Amino acid sequence: MKSGRPVENPGLRYHGKPGQFELWPGVRGAHSWLPQSFSPDTGLLYIPVIEGASRIGDDGLDLANLPPALGSGVMMDPDPDLPGARRGFLKAWDPIAQKERWRVALPGNWPGGVLSTAGGLVFQGRLDGFLVAYDATSGKELWRFAAGAPVVAPPISYRLGGTQYVTVLTGNGAGGGGLFSPENAKLETDYYLPRRVLTFALTGKASLPPRDPALTRAPLADPGFVPDPKLLEAGGRAFGQCMTCHGMQALAAGSGPNLRTSPIILDAAAFRTVVKEGALVPAGMPRFDRIDDASLEAIRHYLRFRAQQYVAKKREGSTARRPL
Repeated sequence: MKSGRPVENPGLRYHGKPGQFELWPGVRGAHSWLPQSFSPDTGLLYIPVIEGASRIGDDGLDLANLPPALGSGVMMDPDPDLPGARRGFLKAWDPIAQKERWRVALPGNWPGGVLSTAGGLVFQGRLDGFLVAYDATSGKELWRFAAGAPVVAPPISYRLGGTQYVTVLTGNGAGGGGLFSPENAKLETDYYLPRRVLTFALTGKASLPPRDPALTRAPLADPGFVPDPKLLEAGGRAFGQCMTCHGMQALAAGSGPNLRTSPIILDAAAFRTVVKEGALVPAGMPRFDRIDDASLEAIRHYLRFRAQQYVAKKREGSTARRPL
């Protein structure tokens, strides 16, 4: 507009309207807190881009009974599976010409932080466990290293004793490992994969140790479980306060353990000891001492159902973790 005010999408003001408004980019934005990098040599900005949407609205909102985790005054699907959504890219952007120079499609939708160097390289980790170096001008892949775990932290570079090093931390976490995990949980991003500080140099010759088979957790056997629809509905709602770490729909992708493979959910007393009494507080699991017993059992019931579905998927021979 000539006034300088924005032209609004007609559906944006959702108050009192049926359904939900589709918002692009979603609540994570098109670029989250994982850092981008600028190279004064190429003049390009290297951005980890999130391509995703959210649905928001207040249709059916009960202000007296807000969802435990998302008590924000709106009804929200933060990460719907829409055409073109749930994708990630590394994008080289020319801020002067306002043009994209190149892009690389990435696995999952939680792209890692970026490092650009004076040697004409761009380093970025990936959810599928690779640290990759690209040509800063063309985007051509020049080198990759299998880190044995997801790499989303930003690499850093420094010089010591005349040798240049690149160092990065492995392991998935934050939004990509919890709240926005359905797409990322398709990849091998488990919480129990090794978290290491890896350092590289041109003269480096070290190799990673063999993977410990104990890190692969088997699906649970719970043959007597019969799901109760009412308990599942209550448990799914109550699990909202858990999904930031343990994943949407219990599809954990690295911020917390995959509860679908945890034997603790099979034992009501053990589950209470951990969740309500705080037995694992020293290990980082908070104490939820205000949760009522009915909600506690509903969450356990919901997790047993998710575990049952996980076992069924495994029996079908699926090697990918898909949203259930």
